[in-house]
Amino acid sequence: MTITGKSRHTPQHARVLDGGSPKNLHRRTLLAVALRRLLAAFSAGALLAGLGAVVVPGVAAATPPTSLAGEELTAAPTVSFKCFFEPSGRATGGHVTFSITNGAATGPYNGTFTAGGTIDVNEWVWGPVSEQFTITSTSPPATIIGTKTIGPGGYPSARGGAGFNCSYEGLIFLTNLEPLEYHATISPAYGGAGSDSGQSQTSLSNWPYQPANTFVGRFLSSNGVVPVPHYFSNAVLVGSEPTTVLEWGAVTLKTGGGEVTCHTASVGSVENPAGGAVSVGATKLFDTLDCESSTCPYTSVVKADSLPWPSVLEEEGTSIRAHSTGIKINVDCVKEGKSEGSETFVGNIQPSTHQGTSALHPGFLEYDSGSGTLEKEGSGGTVTGKIEGETKLLGYDEQELINIR
Repeated sequence: MTITGKSRHTPQHARVLDGGSPKNLHRRTLLAVALRRLLAAFSAGALLAGLGAVVVPGVAAATPPTSLAGEELTAAPTVSFKCFFEPSGRATGGHVTFSITNGAATGPYNGTFTAGGTIDVNEWVWGPVSEQFTITSTSPPATIIGTKTIGPGGYPSARGGAGFNCSYEGLIFLTNLEPLEYHATISPAYGGAGSDSGQSQTSLSNWPYQPANTFVGRFLSSNGVVPVPHYFSNAVLVGSEPTTVLEWGAVTLKTGGGEVTCHTASVGSVENPAGGAVSVGATKLFDTLDCESSTCPYTSVVKADSLPWPSVLEEEGTSIRAHSTGIKINVDCVKEGKSEGSETFVGNIQPSTHQGTSALHPGFLEYDSGSGTLEKEGSGGTVTGKIEGETKLLGYDEQELINIR
């Protein structure tokens, strides 16, 4: 989150909001570089010459991706089997472990997949089952990460077919085991991501009378795809490694006693965690310039504390909000280097997100009526502060277009 605006006071050097001690020299340097990069990009026309022509496909409202219903996975797995015995020496069951490094995926998503998992089986019951899979689809381009499970109670083998033979190196076959519950996150290269769930089945065999070393996974039905917001950089899904971003804009902190507006910039990171979980981010550096206050006749100084501020993307109706927590902002009125009175506001804030079309027209965060309020520290919630305005968002390295959908 950043606070920006215009000042009636003499411009001052950037002030680091987590203090001025020597240990913060590295942070001060990074933030100064960030501000210079941002200003230089605009003044030199770098954005126009570089990413100004980048337009995100399907920037209008993103629709959920197609479900996995009808998808089929086939492969030659690596299978191991450990037998369990009664004291008499009679085999009672076994534990199956399998892995797949390059299987074929066909159906709504066509490409390759990897998978692995474990299955417990005995004469009467199979389960529990734990299976993980990743589908890399080229048609349409998408990454799908998910699981298939069934609880410790398992199911009677009559629901499918199960067999094993511990006298012959642990030969096993598991045929059409269903219903397995699947949960998956579908992340198309373009368009919105979604969370899918439903019913599936698995067949696995290294039995000589079945097709040897076979794996077949089928997705039978879907409960419907629920949109999951993700970060995109130049229309490509951001990975699980943090991507550094810049944020700047015009935002005002309004309280019952007045308001303050500042020029600021912040540096943070965004990422889409492995496994398709909801995207997260963090504000790591935050600085203000030329603050203007309606109540302070001297120099207004706005400082951030308790960095980093973590954030998570959340859906709210048709909107996606970036919910930041642990925010702490100090607003001070300074005369000749001495404080004339300060207030600290704490809490959470969740601006709505909006997509951009190019680096000249980047995505932005809007601090609207649904963004929440901060409260004055020590007031017990009787004094609150409201953030208003917008902040723009771009990638740090090459001013990449950052969108959320």
